[in-house]
Amino acid sequence: MKYKIIKITIIIYLLFSNSVFATNLEDAIDLTLSNSKKYKIEKLQLKSAKNNQKTSISEFLPDISANIQRGKKQNIRSDGAGTDDFLTEQTNSLSLTQPVFNGMRGISSIKQGKFEYLAQKYQLENFKRELILEIVNIYIEIMTLEKNLKLTKNNVSYYRQILNKTKSKGSLTSENEIIDNKIGYYNATRDLEDLTNKLNQAKLEYQNLTGEKPINIENIDLKLPNIILDDLLKGKAQNPEIKQRQNELNALKQAYRKEIGNLSPKVNITANYSKQENLVYLDGGDLESKSVYLDVKIPLFQKGSEYFGIKKAKYDLRIKKEEFDLTNQDIEKKIKQYFKEYNSNKKIYEDSVNILSLARAKLKRNQRSYNLRALSLIKLLQIKIEKNNLEIKFYEAKNNLYQSYYKLTLLTQDIMDKNNKKKYE
Repeated sequence: MKYKIIKITIIIYLLFSNSVFATNLEDAIDLTLSNSKKYKIEKLQLKSAKNNQKTSISEFLPDISANIQRGKKQNIRSDGAGTDDFLTEQTNSLSLTQPVFNGMRGISSIKQGKFEYLAQKYQLENFKRELILEIVNIYIEIMTLEKNLKLTKNNVSYYRQILNKTKSKGSLTSENEIIDNKIGYYNATRDLEDLTNKLNQAKLEYQNLTGEKPINIENIDLKLPNIILDDLLKGKAQNPEIKQRQNELNALKQAYRKEIGNLSPKVNITANYSKQENLVYLDGGDLESKSVYLDVKIPLFQKGSEYFGIKKAKYDLRIKKEEFDLTNQDIEKKIKQYFKEYNSNKKIYEDSVNILSLARAKLKRNQRSYNLRALSLIKLLQIKIEKNNLEIKFYEAKNNLYQSYYKLTLLTQDIMDKNNKKKYE
């Protein structure tokens, strides 16, 4: 009985819910992040970097080893003393070496591992943003193409009606008007084919990214803010690509310090315990020894490799500093470029809203005139086509505006715009 009630509830929901099969933008993003193999690879690389970070603590850990030796041994002496028999000797030993000072290499290794992990973390974040931007653009593209395809189909139908009407009336319509309508019909037919191809391509790209076909793409209506360039430039520091380069630079600074540490003394405490049993030279006696000592090693010259290592680390550091500055400049350039693009698209969109509003008002008035038989059907259909063409331009302007908005916000904010209020971890 319980399962029957659940089944009936589901059926009722399916019947009365218009959006049950709809795909929204957040679902598309979730699917993309879940199914992208490249994104999974980036996440595995982050786990690898985390593991490497943990290994850097080994510089401070002791080196402990145990050794067991067992074998036959004969002791032949020139004075003829002792025995010539083979005796079974066994040596058991335990050694512990604890680093005390290694020229700050240990601390530098830990810091280097930390910065390398953070660099990989922000690389993953940057890849995620690029992946999100890709699916967002395709989603908006499908949304726009589906609307414009429907409007273009209507235009083709309207042109057919006009041409059929002009054929039946013949002399009542000028030849130039007939030619204009034929040109309009052929252009609309060509646009219909072009839009169909573009939509199929966009749906294929969507499926490649998400692993699923786009079904009933939901409309997006954003309340776009008035964006200030100075605020965007202040948020530039939050860009993951800049943070990645900064941490890569910090990691190389620690690598440079490690190379300098090769010139410093190394101090270790070493403790040994050894027991040798049935020694030949002691005529089968045992020998037990214990030792604790401070080992200080001062490097003077090691074939010059330490100096070449320092020089190489210094060059690597300078190269990374230039890359960091270049990334900073490139991100700032993109922010300014996208900011201009956003404002330009916003102005075009606002104009298209006003123009479309006038076109709809015009159609409404002429529809009343047609109902009163004060306007011909051909004229009414031409006004509908005019309105549809302006609506197509409106959706194209909206598409360009939304895409430029996401390009700008994903470049400067934490992963998604504030309107969606969702964090993608």
